[in-house]
Amino acid sequence: MVGVALAHASPALAILPYEIQPQELVLLPEYCQAAGGIKPIGDWREKLAPVWDHIHHACHGYKFLLRSAKPLLSKQEKLFYLQSALDEFRYVAEKCPPNFWFCRELHMQKGIAYSRMGRTKEAAEEYYIASKYPLTP
Repeated sequence: MVGVALAHASPALAILPYEIQPQELVLLPEYCQAAGGIKPIGDWREKLAPVWDHIHHACHGYKFLLRSAKPLLSKQEKLFYLQSALDEFRYVAEKCPPNFWFCRELHMQKGIAYSRMGRTKEAAEEYYIASKYPLTP
């Protein structure tokens, strides 16, 4: 009887801590590295002024996308990371003023997450929204 119960038990998710790990931070965009204290801030605070106080959420979104691409993840783990990335990018996108260039990047990343989830309609919608924003600051 015990063998039957174990055969149907769900494996525990091996979810990493929320914090961005040092080996992840070096793979993130330069503004994330600046916000994380390993690169000079330079003019990033000015370029990203409307969302600078929230930029760490975008950085967590990138981190979750990185984690979702790791081999040997269960489907549940991958979906957890992708949904977490969407939540982080959505939060920052809600803080963006109209026509702010960085919104393009956020919607592109949301499109990537939806695409990896197999949700191609939502991905296409995000890519279309991204195309409406200016390319650079």
